[in-house]
Formats: sequence, C-alpha cells, structure tokens
Amino acid sequence: MISDEYCTFKTGCFKGVTNGYLGQLMQSKGRMDTQCIMGLRTLIEMMLEDEDIAEFIFAQPAPTLQSSRFTDWFYPYAEYLKQQTLNAIKNT
Repeated sequence: MISDEYCTFKTGCFKGVTNGYLGQLMQSKGRMDTQCIMGLRTLIEMMLEDEDIAEFIFAQPAPTLQSSRFTDWFYPYAEYLKQQTLNAIKNT
C-alpha cells in the first residue's frame, strides 16, 4: 500500500537498537501519540537550535510513498490530533 513504510531509519549509535529516532517517531505515530508528539517537539527544538540538524532532517526521504520528504507528515498529523482532541472535548 502507499501508506506502508518503504524507508527505514536505522541507527548505529546504540548496540541492539535497529530503529533510529526518526523510525521510532514513525512507529509511534497513531499508536503512542503522546510519545510521538513529545519526540516531534524535541526534534523541532533541535532543528531550531542547529541549522545542520534542520538541513539533515529536511533532506531525509519520506517513510512512505504518500509524501516526498520526512517532514511532510508533521503538519497533517498535528492537525489530525487537534481535530481528534476537539471532537473528544465536544463529546464530553
């Protein structure tokens, strides 16, 4: 499917960890949204503090065929979670 992951983000920094930070963000999306949002927040803070990190992240390929860059899913995901939260508030 077009939404299946086709790109993996591996790490060699830690022994026994096969999925890097970017890959773990994608895996937590939709499953552990709180952890995903906290990870995105940390990533964006790092990107704001260091231009080299920002350029590296912007150059990463998308994890699925639905977009062209890794960062393309950030805004739609945040909008989706915002709408989910507003719906939950409205229904209580």
